[in-house]
Amino acid sequence: MLESESAHAREAALLLSVATRDLIRGQVQDLAFERRNDVTVAECLDMAAGKTGALLAASASIGAVLAGAAPATVARCSAFGAHLGWPSSWWTTCWGSGATRRSPASRSTPTALAQEVAAG
Repeated sequence: MLESESAHAREAALLLSVATRDLIRGQVQDLAFERRNDVTVAECLDMAAGKTGALLAASASIGAVLAGAAPATVARCSAFGAHLGWPSSWWTTCWGSGATRRSPASRSTPTALAQEVAAG
């Protein structure tokens, strides 16, 4: 990216650095959750956003940054990637296999989980 001829290469590289930081934060949370059985839905959502959500947000927006798109367009691309990415982490870590000992989601029905998320 830094070798790109785009005038926005530095901005794109910063975006990737922030995504990497968020990805590492999410992974640290994920590993910490393995030693806990009191993980809240909010914690799981935060962790999921920091993992695949951050990675796909950066992936979806870096091209727009390099092309010099308007900030609003970059933000929409980032939001698209984030919304596309976090369910993957949520499913595999907070709901799916391996989550049964640490996640409130694993002890809930989908309806109960939806009610807990809606309640905030």
